[in-house]
Amino acid sequence: AVVSTQSTGNLSMGVRHEWFQTDQCVTVTIFAKGVTEDRLEVKVGRQNLAVNVQVDETTDYTLDMILSHPVEEGATSTKILKTKVEVQLRKATAVRWATLEQREEDG
Repeated sequence: AVVSTQSTGNLSMGVRHEWFQTDQCVTVTIFAKGVTEDRLEVKVGRQNLAVNVQVDETTDYTLDMILSHPVEEGATSTKILKTKVEVQLRKATAVRWATLEQREEDG
């Protein structure tokens, strides 16, 4: 995954991501406080996820990855909470994912 923090001032500490899954869905959680809808951009493709969070006036957090398995593009939901953003992706097939993103050798 390409994870980057672009900053013109002090870096905001503590922004990170985790993921978990059920049989039907994969949820990617980005831990960032105070995110609002106008400071969040989520793009989902059949097998890719790109999230950009404007953490503050000078810092952006970007997560860009090729997913290890396909998802249903139109079945994505995003939840903005006080301390995090949750992006829920519906799996195209009900298989258990060993990893969130495609490994290079999987190609």
